[in-house]
Order: sequence, then C-alpha cells, then structure tokens
Amino acid sequence: MEDINLIPGELRSQRANEERAKSLLIVSVVLLIVSFIFSGGVYVYKMLLEKNIAEISYQVISEEEKIKNLAGVESKMMVLGSKVSYIYSILSSRAYYSTLLSSVGSMLPEGVSLTELSSETETKVAIGGITPSYNVLAELIKNITEDAKTSASIFDYPELTSVSLKEDINRIEFSMNLFLKKDALKDNGAK
Repeated sequence: MEDINLIPGELRSQRANEERAKSLLIVSVVLLIVSFIFSGGVYVYKMLLEKNIAEISYQVISEEEKIKNLAGVESKMMVLGSKVSYIYSILSSRAYYSTLLSSVGSMLPEGVSLTELSSETETKVAIGGITPSYNVLAELIKNITEDAKTSASIFDYPELTSVSLKEDINRIEFSMNLFLKKDALKDNGAK
C-alpha cells in the first residue's frame, strides 16, 4: 500500500520554493544592508580624505606664499650682507690716528711741543717738535722706548732723525720717526 499524503507534492515543492525565496530575500536584504553600510563608510572615508587633501593643499599654497614673500627679504638680506662685508673691510683697514695721538700725547714730557705729525707708511710716523733742553728730548725718547717694551704699546721703536739748537728762541728743534707695530692703529681702532 501506498501511503496517503494529505499534502499534495506540488504544494510541498511550492512551499519549499517559497522558503528558499524567503531565505534568498533575507540574504539579499542582509547583503544590501551590508553593502549600503560599506558604501557609506567608503563615502565617508573619501570625503574625509578629500577634506584632508584640501587642507594640505591650502597649507602648501599658504607656505608657498610665505616663501615667495620671504624670497624678497632673502635677496635684500644678501645685498645687505655684502654691504656689511664691504663696510667691515673698510673699517678694518682704516687706521685710527686718534690712538696714535693719545699714545704720543701721554708720553710727552712737560715743555715739549709738537709742531709736526705725519704718517709716512702704515708702520712709520714722522713727528717734529720743540723742547726746552736736550734732557727733555732724552726723556721723550726714553718714554717711547720703555713703552715699546710693553705688550699694549703701539710703538716698535723711535728713531731720532735730526736735532738742532734754535738760539734765537733758546729751544731745541727735533724730528724723529716712530716705528709702529704692524696693524697697531687698525687693531686698536677695531676694539
């Protein structure tokens, strides 16, 4: 005997198809929701990435503008630097005769009058003057010679070139060369 089935076979297969369709619908909806969430995440990530790129582009443009503005300053600084180096070379090569005058003035004994002071070379200065006696002239030479022995002196040594007695004024006229240490007037002026 055959079993009696109250549910016809077509109906069973129709129910199975409906259950499969229902399962497929659920799977499709879940996949649709997952793909929607994934697409939304990708979209949000893309927007954040574009925003970051726009901010970086703005910063790059801003920094380029700053660099362009500073390029003018840099060129002016280069010109100023070259001018400063010229000024420094001029000032460092300049002789400061005030140092010479104060050094000579500090060594003059009482009664000596200078009538001439001229620079022959960088290391040689000619002076001339009048003294009341030979002793005062010897004291002047001694002062310069003793000062030349010190390390702070600008003098190397003195050289007496002429001495003559002026009977009409009862004075002694002299001229001498003062030899200076190399760059003595420049070094003292640069301090």
